[in-house]
Order: sequence, then structure tokens, then C-alpha cells
Amino acid sequence: MSTPKKPKEHADLSSQIREECLAMARYALSTGMEGLEPQMMADLGIAPPAHGAEEGAPTPRLPDPKRMAEIHNTLAKIVQPARPGTIVLVSRATSKAGTKGVVILPFVLRMLEVAVLFTILFVGFRLLVFMADKEMVGGNLYTQRLAGMASCDVINYLIAAALGASLAALFEANTYTENLTFDPKYESSYWIRFVVGIISGLVFATLLGEESSAGQESLFSPDLVALLGGFSSKAVYAILNRLVATLETMVVGNAQARQEAQAGKEKIRLAQGLMELRKQMGEMPPEAMDKMDKMLGGLFSGAGQ
Repeated sequence: MSTPKKPKEHADLSSQIREECLAMARYALSTGMEGLEPQMMADLGIAPPAHGAEEGAPTPRLPDPKRMAEIHNTLAKIVQPARPGTIVLVSRATSKAGTKGVVILPFVLRMLEVAVLFTILFVGFRLLVFMADKEMVGGNLYTQRLAGMASCDVINYLIAAALGASLAALFEANTYTENLTFDPKYESSYWIRFVVGIISGLVFATLLGEESSAGQESLFSPDLVALLGGFSSKAVYAILNRLVATLETMVVGNAQARQEAQAGKEKIRLAQGLMELRKQMGEMPPEAMDKMDKMLGGLFSGAGQ
């Protein structure tokens, strides 16, 4: 009787658990962590190949899923704060790079490429502007167009903001790669913050550039503002929130002041009407006079607040 085949999802999960367990075991052994048990290594099939065994020999049979889960949980506690998924990424990168290569996570490598690209553009455009100012640019039409493009403020702001945003992403990713807690599922968040940083730096530098062109002096140059805005989009977000809160306070405060002024005028008008009514009625009983005086006193005190 043939043994029923396991679903592909189960096989993939078993392979993932074993890959993570092997990566965590190698990491724990290479860093000298304590807690690894010989039985655990034997269950994972970590043993030197038998004498005369062929290179393409089948992988040893894995223990039951319950035992694999126990091994995985034990290894995850041993390698804390590192994450199993991040250790697997590093292990794959190490195998791909070889013994002489530099181990870099895929996302970090892509962000490094972006940072290097914008660094080259940042430096190159300024060299073109310098050469154009010194009349070192030749008569080549292509070179002149490049020099004219390098003189465009918006392009310079964009490059500076992108450079700052890429540096911010690299700094933050570095804090997680150092202790192996980087999670690939947050890569989209890094790219979103990268784009937000570019927009923030570009907008703030453009506004500051317009003030500078109007003759108003500024502590920071527009290029530096673009770099800082791209590096810290959170600061730009806080500044925008503060401006919006100030505007709301001004609008709400002015509306409330108008309402209070209108209410005060209504109270004064009502008090004047009561005083006219009192004069027209002439003599009144003492109790009625006291009530009217209290009403007038309350209206005047309310109007004066």
C-alpha cells in the first residue's frame, strides 16, 4: 500500500523550518552561544558524512513536526534578539557571496546602489556647475545641456533630498542588520519613507529658495534644507502638523471671539430693554424691583466676562 503524499504546503513548511533551524544552529555555533544540545544536532541531521558516502546522498529523514517545532523554538530563544528569518537571509547571502565576498542583505544592497547613484549625481552636478562658472565647458551641445540641467535648482533639490532619504533608510536598516532583526516585510515601509523624504525635502527647499530669491536671508541653504528634509521626513511631518494646529487655533479662536462678542452685544441690548421697561412701568412692588435688579445685575456681569 503506497504512502499518501504530503501536500506541497506541508513540504514547503517543513523545508522552511529545517532551513531556519540549520541557519540558527550555525549562527549559534559560530558566535559561541550556549544551549545547543547534541541530541538537537542529531535530530537535525547535522553529522559528518559517512566514510565512502556519495556527494548526492539523500538528506537524512527529519524528525516529526512536533520535535521540529520544539527544536525551532529552542534555537529561536538561544539566538535572541536575532530573528530566524533574518539569519536565513544572511546565510543565503553568505552562500551566494562565497568565502571572499561581502555579505549584504538584498534590500540593503539595493538601497546602497540608490545612495551611491545619487551621491554621484550630487557631486557630478556640482562639478558641472563649477566648470560652467569657470567657462571650462566646451562647445559640445550635449555638455552644455548637462551644465544647464545642473544649474536647475529643482533638480539639485531633488537629488539632495533623495540622497538624504537614502542615507536615512541605510542608517535605520543598519541598526536592524547589526543585531539580525531586520524584517523583509517592512521593505515597502522603507521605500514609502524614501519617497516621502524626497517630496518633503523638495517642497521645503523650493519654498526656502523662493524666500532667498525674494531677498530674505536664511540660516540654511536650500540644498542643505533638501538634504535634511529627505533625511528626516518625521521632522518635516512634525513641522507641518504644528503649522496646521496653529492655523486651526487661529481660525477656531477668531470664530469663538466673534461669538462671544455677539453674545455680549445681545446681553447689553436685553439689559437696556429691561431698564426702559422699568422706567415706563414707574412704581413697582419691592419684590418685583428686586427680581429685576437681580436680572440686570446678572446680565451686566455676564456681559463683562
